[in-house]
Amino acid sequence: MTSAEERPLTRTEAQVRLVLEQLPDVVAWPDNWSETELDYLCRNHVVLVRDSDLSRVEAALPGEPDSHENNVNGVTRYRYTDGRHPE
Repeated sequence: MTSAEERPLTRTEAQVRLVLEQLPDVVAWPDNWSETELDYLCRNHVVLVRDSDLSRVEAALPGEPDSHENNVNGVTRYRYTDGRHPE
């Protein structure tokens, strides 16, 4: 048993675990966030990109823009198909 399993969860750990349990397409970064520090949560294989940077992202990361009803002016949801996690 590790020390993280022996002690009570912090508020952040409890909240992140709840999100990860309830939303299966959400991932925490880095993978070992509970042992280090949480950088961010995101939906798996999706990044938000400024429209002005979209062509650069498309050139670097295979995928396609994902249109939806709640578009934000100037921001594109980009669904990437590459197995790598972009940093």
